[in-house]
Amino acid sequence: MPLRINDGGRDKKHIEELLQEARRAFLASDTTRARELFEKVSQIEKDHPEVLHGFGVIALRQGRYKEAIAFLQQAVEKNPHFAEAWNNLGFALFKKGKHQEAKKAFEKAVELDPGETSYRENLRALGGNGQKVKGPLLSLCMIVRDEAQNLREHLAKIAEFFDDLVVVDTGSSDETKAVAASLGARVFSVPWENDFSKARNESLRRAWGEWILVLDADEVVDEEGVRRLREIAQKTEALGLQLPIYNYNRNGNVGVVNFALRFFRRHPGIRFAGKIHETAEASIVALGGAIGRTDVPIHHFGYTRPEDVRRKSVERNFPIIGELYRSEPDNIQAVLYYAKTRLTMFSDREEAQKALFQIVRNPAWRGKPAYIEGLFYLGTIFADRGEFHIAERIFERVRRYDPYLPDALFALGNLAFLREDYSKALALLEEIFHLEAGRSQANLVRFAFTDEILYELLLRSAIACGAWEKALSYGEKLRALLPEDPNALHNLALVYFNLNRWEEAEALWREVLVKDPQHPEARSLLFYLYTLAGRADEAQRVLQEVEAVF
Repeated sequence: MPLRINDGGRDKKHIEELLQEARRAFLASDTTRARELFEKVSQIEKDHPEVLHGFGVIALRQGRYKEAIAFLQQAVEKNPHFAEAWNNLGFALFKKGKHQEAKKAFEKAVELDPGETSYRENLRALGGNGQKVKGPLLSLCMIVRDEAQNLREHLAKIAEFFDDLVVVDTGSSDETKAVAASLGARVFSVPWENDFSKARNESLRRAWGEWILVLDADEVVDEEGVRRLREIAQKTEALGLQLPIYNYNRNGNVGVVNFALRFFRRHPGIRFAGKIHETAEASIVALGGAIGRTDVPIHHFGYTRPEDVRRKSVERNFPIIGELYRSEPDNIQAVLYYAKTRLTMFSDREEAQKALFQIVRNPAWRGKPAYIEGLFYLGTIFADRGEFHIAERIFERVRRYDPYLPDALFALGNLAFLREDYSKALALLEEIFHLEAGRSQANLVRFAFTDEILYELLLRSAIACGAWEKALSYGEKLRALLPEDPNALHNLALVYFNLNRWEEAEALWREVLVKDPQHPEARSLLFYLYTLAGRADEAQRVLQEVEAVF
């Protein structure tokens, strides 16, 4: 029997010639000729991925979807990097009504070949729920460590609104990776190198959406916000957009609001910089691109966590902040973060003041957002020391640099209140409502006060001025924010009393005494109300209650 010599090189060349002819037959819509050619290739190499793909596409064109799925699944098993096969598999699955499996196949095709428009269009046609997606495809990128609880609580609510979820894990010891994967994320593990930018950029590198939204595990953008971001991205000429971050406090109310560049086009030149408190603005500027702002909010719930949890996070990151401060003295952000952490987390006013003076004494930094913020914090240090005159001059200087920053007005109104100039305090605080805070240069807005603090100061200023109708308005708003706070209810009762609405005042003071039986002002004013109203028996009972309590 003659021996057959296997000429691998000749077979490979012959296979490629047959495949090229089969491709031309496909383009000419000659399915019969294409099948004949694929069958010839299969006689040489039975499980060639392109042959399996070809048989799958022929079955797909003829409406034999189950058969098509079988061939195409074999094709991607043989060659997991075969983007076209993944795309056609997605289409076959879609035709069989398997929308979630189809979406995963289209996602894989886009991941392998992000530049192929048709793959993106197929994925766009499916969207998160099989609905047509309007606007560009969006990737959500996160870096996480030990965030299983936050992912269950927050990412689970928003995962379906995005076309691509990228989660980079930096060393979790809990179920973070499993939870992220269960929510549809593509999860990647990278070593933690004390560099937030490096981890962030790993997530950007793996994203395939046309635009990228960057969130932390304790942040969300709601469904309406995602819809609006798609619309804005479709129209804007900017490379990136700053979004307001609403930081919720432990009462569930919005406290600090800061702006951050978190939404931008997928571009290899757009990357984060800075080992901590990383930003991407410089990379967009280097590309000659524009940075815009939108009012679509990111809701941040990190400050609702227990104080000890937040403190541990700060203490974990502070060595990085300290190292940056020492190694990069010409980095205004590094100096500012060091000063703020020393002041707000460690109450080290002396060390914070030294760092803040570095900022305000540097003429090259004058007028920059970080300069304005540093100047403000310097003013708070002098105000806390009771050096009101110096603090006032500093806050006025902040206003000159940024007339749209509400925190400067609040600080000046608070100083006026402390000086017992209540009419000035009221005027300054009310001016906050007329500011266009969105035009502020600062990255942080309303970081010096909460709604609760603002309305309390407005209420007390209006009471001191005898502006009772204004006091009523502010008092009711404060009551809505702090319905269980005895002092807020007491001040509102005082307003009702002075407006001769004694029944409402009585009811509120009674409520105060249920919440705080030892509230002396509420009890004495309730006694006074009963006396004026000629209700001697009830006045006597209040006196007896005083004796019982005290």
